Amino acid sequence: MTVDIPARWVGSAIASGCTLPPPSPASRALWHGGRRRYAVWLIEADTAAVRALAASARRRLAPWLGPAPLRQPHITLCACGFPVRDARRADDFDAAQRRRQCDALVDAEPSVFSLRVGGIGSFNGCAYLRVDDADGRLQRLYELLAAAIPEASSQRFVPHVTLGFYRERFPLARIAEAAADLDAEAHLPVAALTLASYDPRRPDTPLRYWLRWRLT
Repeated sequence: MTVDIPARWVGSAIASGCTLPPPSPASRALWHGGRRRYAVWLIEADTAAVRALAASARRRLAPWLGPAPLRQPHITLCACGFPVRDARRADDFDAAQRRRQCDALVDAEPSVFSLRVGGIGSFNGCAYLRVDDADGRLQRLYELLAAAIPEASSQRFVPHVTLGFYRERFPLARIAEAAADLDAEAHLPVAALTLASYDPRRPDTPLRYWLRWRLT
């Protein structure tokens, strides 16, 4: 049976037709270099409706996914970097950058909105729940926050809620077939943006919330 891989499934796994295993401890250590926190702007999605949808999706993908994420469900808006007093490296995140982001939010005055979460998509290394951004609101928030982060501004933004990493290499067509008919959706009201961090040395640690920016 031939299964078309949906165009929304992005990442280098598409070129090879296979998923990729999670990063090795050695490659993760090379990335974080012993640094203990990594900061992100996000939208909290830890609701009963999103958790139920994620559980249903994970059941479909159980043969291929590793353990369920222990981090609270969320939609990453901007990966900021490793918090430091004064940024010296491309992946550092300091107070001056944070102030520029907050000033941009003050000027933009983003208002409350709602999102639809549903359907399964895939990066090369993990599966996710898709987030509908038909009106481009999330894209605009990403661009606003990423403008202060040189490394982030070059990344492609794909709003999503992570379901889990793939355990090893698997044919994407088999996963696409299992994911094809998940029609349920969850409604997610958004009243705040959250600046949070996690311990990059351990992929299973929960998020620590730093501040919530209330929308108008």
